[in-house]
Amino acid sequence: MFAKNHDIKKRQQTGFTLIELLIVLFVLAVLSVVAISSYRQYVFTAKQAQVKVDMLHLSAQLESWRSQTLTYSGFVPKNGYDNKALTLVNSPMGSTKDSADYHIMLKTINNGQVTVLGGQLATNWVMLATPTPQNEKLGLYSYALTSTGIQCASNVPIQANRVWAMADCGQWSSAW
Repeated sequence: MFAKNHDIKKRQQTGFTLIELLIVLFVLAVLSVVAISSYRQYVFTAKQAQVKVDMLHLSAQLESWRSQTLTYSGFVPKNGYDNKALTLVNSPMGSTKDSADYHIMLKTINNGQVTVLGGQLATNWVMLATPTPQNEKLGLYSYALTSTGIQCASNVPIQANRVWAMADCGQWSSAW
């Protein structure tokens, strides 16, 4: 009889109970939710940082162009940007219209009037970055950058003439 009770105790100690397995699954589920959330936030932040870098890079190209030609008119983006449409640049560099995270629109300003890039003698510029439709659902911000140094971020689309008319970002957006 002693041997029989000893075998039963031995069998009970060799496996995991259902409760222990459920606790392990619960802990793994919580950890995976936290990891996925952190990863999404990382991707969100990386896309926004990339478009800011691309805008500043284009800004340097625009200023280099103006130092050579004394106007912003005739500027064509270089180094990996899709420049088939001179007013639309895809971000990140080298991406196509369909694979881009943002579309950057360049507009020139002549006598206070915002126009498409090119044309008449342009003395200033406005650059607008809007998320592509698939990224707009993620809640990515729109960005604006001007030749006078105004840098704005907003969770709603930004209008070029509105940025240009203001000396700062105003109440509808914040500086970046």
